[in-house]
Amino acid sequence: MWAKMGQKAPPSPTKLPWATPEAFHRLRKEESDRNYVPTPWESLSAEEQLLLATYHAHIHQEEDLEQQIQFRSFLRGIREKNKQLSRKRYLEKMSTYETGVIRQERASPTPSIDTDNGASETNNTSPTDLNSKAPSQLQLDLVAAKELQARVERLQMTTIVRKETPMASKNPPPNGRDLHPSTEKETLMDVDEIDSESSEATPIRPSTPEIRILSKEDQIKLRVKEHVSLWKRCQAATSEGATPRLRALLTEAQESQKALQKLIDNEEIESYVKGWNPWEEKKIQFPAPPKKNLMKFKKTDSGKRQSSSSNNFADPVKWRKATDLLQIAAGLYQNMR
Repeated sequence: MWAKMGQKAPPSPTKLPWATPEAFHRLRKEESDRNYVPTPWESLSAEEQLLLATYHAHIHQEEDLEQQIQFRSFLRGIREKNKQLSRKRYLEKMSTYETGVIRQERASPTPSIDTDNGASETNNTSPTDLNSKAPSQLQLDLVAAKELQARVERLQMTTIVRKETPMASKNPPPNGRDLHPSTEKETLMDVDEIDSESSEATPIRPSTPEIRILSKEDQIKLRVKEHVSLWKRCQAATSEGATPRLRALLTEAQESQKALQKLIDNEEIESYVKGWNPWEEKKIQFPAPPKKNLMKFKKTDSGKRQSSSSNNFADPVKWRKATDLLQIAAGLYQNMR
C-alpha cells in the first residue's frame, strides 16, 4: 500500500529502539509504584510495629498456656475416672465376696456350744445370723470404702477459708488491715525467708472477699498463671545479676510452687515453666557461703618421730609383745588344721 503511494512505511512498534522487554517492565513498575496504596501495617512506625508484634506474641503465649492447662485438666479427669472405676470394681468384688460368704454360712451353720451344763438361753444369737449386731470384717471394710468414696467426691469442691476478725474483740487491730487467709500447710520444701535488706517488697496475692468458693480446676488455673508470670519476671531479673529484687522474686516463686504442690504434682508444675525450679535457681544465683572446717587436727612434731629410723628395735617390751602375738597366731593356725 505504501509502495503504491510512493511513500515509505512507518517502522513497526516492536522494532522501535525503546520497545524492549526491559523497558516495558520498567514502565509497569513505575505505574504500579504510582498507584500503590500502603497497608495499615506498613503505615505504622518501627516502634509501633515492634510493640504490636510483642503484644501478639504475648497473646499467643497466653493461648498456648490456656490450651496446655486444659489438656492437663483433661488428663487429670481421665486418671480420676480410672480411679473411680477401679474403686467401683473393688467394691463390687467385695460385695460379691461377702454375699458368697453369707450364703455359705447359711448353708452350713455351725452349732452353738453350750457352756452352762445344758442351760439354754433365749437371748443367744448365732454369729452367722444375718441380724447379728457384730458385723464381720468384710462389712467394716465395705463401709470404710464407701466412706472414702464419699469423702473423695466431697473434696472435688474445695473451700477457701478466710479468717475474719473475731466478734469478741471490739477494738480493731492497730494496723487496720484484715488478716490474710492461711490455707497452706507445711510441705517438704521450705520457703526461704525474704532478706530484710531487699529494696523491693514482695507483692502479696490479692484476697477478694467476694470469691470465697472456687473449684479445684479454677484454683489450678489461677495459680499456674501466677507461677508462669513469676517465672518470666525471674528470667528477666536474672540478666541484672544477683540483686535483692531477684531474691525477693525467687522467694515468691517458692511460695507459689509450694501452694501448687497441694493441687498438682511437681512434674506438671515444671512442665509449665520448662523444668525451672526456684530452689535450684536460688542456689545458683545465691550460693551458700563455704562452711568453716571446725576439725582440730593434732599438732605433729617433726618428721623424724614418724620415720621408721626413729623406732627403737632394742626395746625388750616390744619384742615380748610381738612374741605373744606370734604364739597366738600359731595356736589359731593349729586349731584351724
